[in-house]
Amino acid sequence: MDIRNAKVSDLKEIENLNKKYFHENRNFKEVLENKNNHFFVMEEKMGIIGFSGIQFNDWNNTAGIIDIFVLPEYRGKGYSDALIKKIKAEAKKLKVRTIIAEAPSLNDALKTYLRNGFRVCGLSRFIGLLPECRLDILEFCGQRCYLHRLSFLGMRVALKNFWAEKNH
Repeated sequence: MDIRNAKVSDLKEIENLNKKYFHENRNFKEVLENKNNHFFVMEEKMGIIGFSGIQFNDWNNTAGIIDIFVLPEYRGKGYSDALIKKIKAEAKKLKVRTIIAEAPSLNDALKTYLRNGFRVCGLSRFIGLLPECRLDILEFCGQRCYLHRLSFLGMRVALKNFWAEKNH
């Protein structure tokens, strides 16, 4: 298994995998061409088996994860963990303060992020979805994170206190 920077020549295969399995409404050509994006593909002998990346936000020194996808037959074998490890290494090179990810609460992606050091820092509800469906917003910071728990409309929300470490 090899993880490398995605190239424009990978575009067709990425789009085909997305269409067949992932169904993300995303323009991958724009993702690959955006200089703030760092997008990776995971390959085996048969071709691309997964992809993920980050979008660097220089205005607040954060990065957001752009999808994380592994073919169904490769799931549960540590491949998504390898992609997250690559993302963390890239974020470290960029000196990113925090990596932000979004994952449906009823999806294995949430467990994957938590297993890789992310913490839930917020919740979001989508209009039109069932009440039990929500989107968990997660973060990973390379330092100790302090969390405060608040209750708002019956939802538990965790917020990172960025100043706690400096003031105590």
